[in-house]
Amino acid sequence: MLRDSPLAIRLQAASLLAGADRTTLSGEQLKNLDAALAEYQKWLAQDADRAEAISSLAALQAAGGDVVAAKASFEKALQRDDTSLTVLLNFADFYRAQGNDNAGEPLLKRASALYPDAASVHFALGLLRVRQKRTLEAVSELAQAARLSPEESHYAYVYAVSLYTTGQTAAALTELDNARMRFPANTEISSALQAYCAEQRSSRIAACSTR
Repeated sequence: MLRDSPLAIRLQAASLLAGADRTTLSGEQLKNLDAALAEYQKWLAQDADRAEAISSLAALQAAGGDVVAAKASFEKALQRDDTSLTVLLNFADFYRAQGNDNAGEPLLKRASALYPDAASVHFALGLLRVRQKRTLEAVSELAQAARLSPEESHYAYVYAVSLYTTGQTAAALTELDNARMRFPANTEISSALQAYCAEQRSSRIAACSTR
């Protein structure tokens, strides 16, 4: 796809492969990847005045291992627009990847204040609280994410898992059962429901009664 005719496909392929292990690629593949990455950077430079484009460049730099340049680009993007949801979330995720949640937390809090109905913000905050072992807050944030984006199967799954790990077994299984009916092809959800029901063999939980 790095050599595909449509530009959009080449750019998407380049962004996905930016962090690939270069030692696993052949000489020809490296040549194609470097050409596509150069093309991607040139394309981003056309929108250098937009915070989202600068954020994409930062993500590209981070994927390529240039952490210093990535941080500088994220800061530049935030200076350009400190209300951009994309920039706030991506910059916070950059800090998460660097093991620096203390720096990322204010960004997520700002995003939450600006976009209280954004499911992605609540999901990111929920995962942050999980890493901080602030379990009750984590469950609350994950519940919000699942409620605000009922079409996101992964949000429903993670919320159910958080319920189960905090001892809210019946609620977790009910959530998983409802999610299974909405997303029948999702193996992540069905496998979790099956495993949890197996652990609760002696219970009379409705979600497990027909399994």
